[in-house]
Amino acid sequence: MNHTDNECIGCKIIKEGKGPAGGPVIHLEGSWTLNQYGGEEGFLGWLILQPAEHKGDITALTKEELRSLGENLKEIEKALKDYWFCNWQDDPIERLYVVSFSEYSHGHLHFHLIPRTTKMWDLLKYKCSIRAWDIYMIRHRAKFPQHYIVYPGQHNRNVEKLMDYLKKNLPNQVK
Repeated sequence: MNHTDNECIGCKIIKEGKGPAGGPVIHLEGSWTLNQYGGEEGFLGWLILQPAEHKGDITALTKEELRSLGENLKEIEKALKDYWFCNWQDDPIERLYVVSFSEYSHGHLHFHLIPRTTKMWDLLKYKCSIRAWDIYMIRHRAKFPQHYIVYPGQHNRNVEKLMDYLKKNLPNQVK
């Protein structure tokens, strides 16, 4: 695939060192990066994990990138659940959905890490057969917890706090 850093949103985010929803890009072992998702349907804790170098799909990953993908997912889920427990004990993360995409930004492989909390579960339309991607629709429902809402391109203190926590508590960072 022919691309340049100027054409790829994923590469641009890594180069600038800041996620579209604010907060830093965190560099993890095995050439991975993590940032808060900035799409309009997103919310606090909806993270993006992507290779630090432009890769079009999973088959382009090196053995080291593949090995570290699992370790990074494990550590991110643990840290995210710990953060939530420290801040919102009444609404713990019950599930972390991991969804892979490579359609946007000229094919930069990335994974959406989407938390589902107890209160979010109550907002889902089809509880008997959850489809992970349906969770994005709940952000616009009236009873969605307002303190989880992230507005793209706007300063958000909760995003800063979360990303600071992850920077301090993810053991698999590249320093």
